[in-house]
Amino acid sequence: MLRDYIKVEALTPTVTHADWVYTRSFTAHGTFEQQVRRVLTQLRDAAAAADLVPSRYARCEIVLKDLSRFETVLQLFRELLDAELPTIRLVPERVMHGDAVFSAAVCGPNERVGALQRYETAEVSYPLAIRAGRTVYTSSFWASDPSGLTHDSESALEQLFTAVRAVGARPDDLVKNFVVLTDMDAFEEFNAIYGARVHGMATRPARTSHGVSALPDGASVAIDGIAIIDAEREAVEVPGSDTGLDLPFSAALRADDLLFVSGQVGVFAPDGSYRLNVGPQTTTMFELVETIAAAAGSSVDHYVKATGVVTNPTAWDVFLAEYMHRMPQQPGVLSVYEVSRLSFPAILTEMDVVAVLAAANPTRTTGKA
Repeated sequence: MLRDYIKVEALTPTVTHADWVYTRSFTAHGTFEQQVRRVLTQLRDAAAAADLVPSRYARCEIVLKDLSRFETVLQLFRELLDAELPTIRLVPERVMHGDAVFSAAVCGPNERVGALQRYETAEVSYPLAIRAGRTVYTSSFWASDPSGLTHDSESALEQLFTAVRAVGARPDDLVKNFVVLTDMDAFEEFNAIYGARVHGMATRPARTSHGVSALPDGASVAIDGIAIIDAEREAVEVPGSDTGLDLPFSAALRADDLLFVSGQVGVFAPDGSYRLNVGPQTTTMFELVETIAAAAGSSVDHYVKATGVVTNPTAWDVFLAEYMHRMPQQPGVLSVYEVSRLSFPAILTEMDVVAVLAAANPTRTTGKA
């Protein structure tokens, strides 16, 4: 595992596209507080290398092994970065190295507009949505009064839609949503609830979803999203990308010069057979993402950010080896973490991507942050 840690340390720290800087995920060793301080320092330094300061952060993704430490993490975040917190995407899950992983999206010179509502804890608060230019990032939403899957799903979705409206966007402007469930056996039931809420949208947002061990307040669902106001949108559908199922999201969504690819898996081979081992699954998954990107006018050379989720340490090893093999120049940043389960038990790994179209080129920062 130390070999993999060294590989991760060598990954591209930041990628810049237009007015946005994306960082890879960072992790560290030590006590819990030492880990958080070291990770936040790495994140801050990576963004600073792109001439951006903590007050410009729009979204921070926090993967946290122990949910009871969430507020401690927020307090350390505010203390170390000496700035108002950005929106928070919370993933209460296992971490491959240590207890917490952070990555961030940082906005450039555009004015930041925060939603009027804020999520309040005992000691800190953070915005439910932040808009910079035409782009909106939201925090994770869950039911504070959980009462079963239907109630929790409707509550999270309504909070998401309310937050994007609060900063001048519409639910139809959503381009990518992230969903986590505490019970993946309820995946199909959730899809029916979710599908009813996005059914009327002209173009369904891309989406990634997976299982987590727990959520705050005992909720069963959490949802967050990205919106681009008045973007030129087009769904990208590729045979095999949705496994033939009628799923309530686009395989990928093209919005202006950006491409948002939904979480893709490699359990279903192009010939209809099943890939049950992690090696073939991972290869098929990468090939599928590449096919979708090509269909939209992009390629691996134009990835801005890839996010991988794995269900065990072996899958992590295989994922990282495949990533480094296919993208030796590391065109984008990478975030990887371990989850309790994906949509079906046989699925061992999943990946989504944000990319730019071939006409636009992201700028990357190479080497260790």
